[in-house]
Amino acid sequence: MEAIKLDHSDFIDPQTLNLGVFAPNPEIVSILSEVVKSYIPRMLGYAPAPFPIEEFNAQAVPTEDVFNGATWGEAAVSMVEEFNKTGATEKVLKIGNYIDCVNALYYPSGSIMGWHHNNNVPGVADHYAFSPKGGTVFRYIDPITKEQIDITESAGWSAKKTYFHPQYTTWHTVYTAAPRFCFAFRETNH
Repeated sequence: MEAIKLDHSDFIDPQTLNLGVFAPNPEIVSILSEVVKSYIPRMLGYAPAPFPIEEFNAQAVPTEDVFNGATWGEAAVSMVEEFNKTGATEKVLKIGNYIDCVNALYYPSGSIMGWHHNNNVPGVADHYAFSPKGGTVFRYIDPITKEQIDITESAGWSAKKTYFHPQYTTWHTVYTAAPRFCFAFRETNH
C-alpha cells in the first residue's frame, strides 16, 4: 500500500486531505514492538467480560458533544504515562517528526471504545496498532459526507492517518475482536 502524502499548510482542508491506511514505518514498528513485548506479560491476566460485536454495531452516533477526557472505553488500559517514561516516545517523535504522543492504549479482546471525537487534540495523527489476530474495527463518520466508514485491521502491525478539527468533528468508535495495542502521534496541531 502506498504511503499517503500530506500538504501541511496553515489550515488543512479535510475535503482535500487524503486520510486512511498507510504502510507502517519499520523503525517506529521496531521501537513499538519492544514496548508491546514488555507490556504483554502484565496484561495476560486482565480479561474483563467481552462485549459482543452486536453491542458495538447497535451504538448510536452521538448528536451532541460527549466528554472523552480520560474515558478510554469500557476496558482499555491507558499506557501513555508509562510509555513516556521508557524513552521510546522521544525516539518515535524524532523518527516520525511528530509533535507529541496523544494515545497509548491496550485493549483486551471484546473491548469497545464508545463513540467520541478528538477535537481536544486537533491535527493530523498517525495511529499505529498491533493485534496478533486482527479483526479490530475502527469505525468513523466522515465529517464532510456523513458516511459511516469501517476500517478492519489485519493481524500484525497496521497504520492509519486521521484528522481532527473542531470545525469538522470526526466521530469514531473502536471494537477489538482480539487483544490490541494502539499508539497515536500528532504530526500537526491545527
